[in-house]
Amino acid sequence: MRYTIGTLVTNWDEYDEMQKSFLKAGFSQRECQYLPLNNVGENNFDLYSGGNTILSQALGDYVILVHQDVRCAPDGIDKLDQCLASLEAHDPSWAVAGNAGEYAGNWFVRITDSYAPNQSTAPSYPHIVQMLDGNILIVKRSTNVSFSRDLTGFHYYGWDLCLNADIRGYNSYIINFHITHKNKGTADPQFPFCKDAFTAKWKHAFRSRTIGAFACDFVRL
Repeated sequence: MRYTIGTLVTNWDEYDEMQKSFLKAGFSQRECQYLPLNNVGENNFDLYSGGNTILSQALGDYVILVHQDVRCAPDGIDKLDQCLASLEAHDPSWAVAGNAGEYAGNWFVRITDSYAPNQSTAPSYPHIVQMLDGNILIVKRSTNVSFSRDLTGFHYYGWDLCLNADIRGYNSYIINFHITHKNKGTADPQFPFCKDAFTAKWKHAFRSRTIGAFACDFVRL
C-alpha cells in the first residue's frame, strides 16, 4: 500500500463524498487503504486518540489524515506523488506535510476553501513550517511520529503532531498539493479548554531540567 487514508466520520454521506473524490483522483482501493473511524452519534474517538488509532493500523507508506469535508480536487494522486518525491529530495528528514501552516509568525496556505479559491501564499514549495492545520495531514509512516497520548479533543492536534515530529528530529512542511476544504474551522466551546491543556502540556514538556552525569558533571536544559 502506498497510501492509507484515515478519517473520523460523523456523517457517512459526507464521508462517502470525500472518499469518492479521492477515488476519482486516482487513490484506488488497489493501492490505498481507507480507514474510517465511526463517530456517528457519539465521539468514540477524538483527533488525538483517533489519529493514533489510524497511524497504528495503517499499512500505507504514507498516512493521509483527512477531514470528511475535504474534497480531493483539483489535484490528485499523481500530483501528490510528485510533491512527496520533491519533498523527499529536498529533506529526507521530513515527517509531516500539509496544505496550511505557520512559520516564524507567517501563515502559508495552498488550498481552496470557503475563504477564497486557489490560495497559494508560500514563496516556494515545499516550505518548512512549525505547525500545520489539521484539515489534511500527511505522515511518513516510517518515522513513527504520532500524537500526544495525554491530550484530547479536536483542536491543536496538527501543531501537536509537528512538535512531536520536531522532538524526534524530523521536520514538517507545507507542499503544493491543492485540494478543497468545504468548511471553515470552528472555535467551539471546547476550544479554550483544548488551548489551555495544549499549552500546559507543552510548557511542562519544555520545562528546565538538570541531569546529573558522571563525576558530578551537570547538564542544564
